[in-house]
Amino acid sequence: MSNTALHLETIERLARLSETDLQRKIIEPLLRSEGFTSVRQTSGPNDKGKDLIALKEDFGKPKLYGIQIKKFKFSGKHDDSRGLANVITQLKQVFAEPVKDPLTKGLGQ
Repeated sequence: MSNTALHLETIERLARLSETDLQRKIIEPLLRSEGFTSVRQTSGPNDKGKDLIALKEDFGKPKLYGIQIKKFKFSGKHDDSRGLANVITQLKQVFAEPVKDPLTKGLGQ
């Protein structure tokens, strides 16, 4: 199989994953391989735009990150949950609300 065919197959396999599977099978292991620890799911109705939180040392100091995951085709409709306006609202929530560890209630730096 050529490299191009292999890449296309990989892209097709990724495209078939649900958002949950993408998070669990690809994003969480990728974060861990990049040195993040305490990678935890926080998605739900009160997630404040953060689907995952993860901890990583930054110059010797732990830093808590909030991560939002989206896997869908954006809609141009304002009232659609897949609409760009909804995604922007969720991104604003990410930045407006400090990252908190739901287990320890600790704040990110």
